[in-house]
Amino acid sequence: MKTVKRRLPERCRPSCLSGSRRSAHPIAPSWSNMDIGALDRRVTIQTLTATEDALGTPVETWSDAQTLSAAVSYGTASERRAAAQEQSALPATFTVRSSTFTRGLTPGNCRLVLDGLTYDVEGIAPGIERRTWIALTAIARTS
Repeated sequence: MKTVKRRLPERCRPSCLSGSRRSAHPIAPSWSNMDIGALDRRVTIQTLTATEDALGTPVETWSDAQTLSAAVSYGTASERRAAAQEQSALPATFTVRSSTFTRGLTPGNCRLVLDGLTYDVEGIAPGIERRTWIALTAIARTS
């Protein structure tokens, strides 16, 4: 007796079997299918730490916490023009792999260093597939 394999209709199949590799999310279509090779930049994440100076006075300083691989996308032309009107600024989005460390970051306690520029983190958003990617939106002040 011959067994016949039946295919589910397209609407009934999970997205991993549908043959489509595109994300259904309208805001970030590339996150769910991001290739690990796209993380081609090394970014140092600095965190704000409290230390004491020689007199015992508390001083907040930035210290290197981790160096991670990231995909970097710079702002759109309209975002760059708007940032230039405010002051010399370069907006960028850094996409990194999600980890316990990256999930614990907040905009007030971290910044990024890439190619000698320091980026102040303005926002942090989890990826479409939770616990896979995290997007850090940051701005480098160049003046």
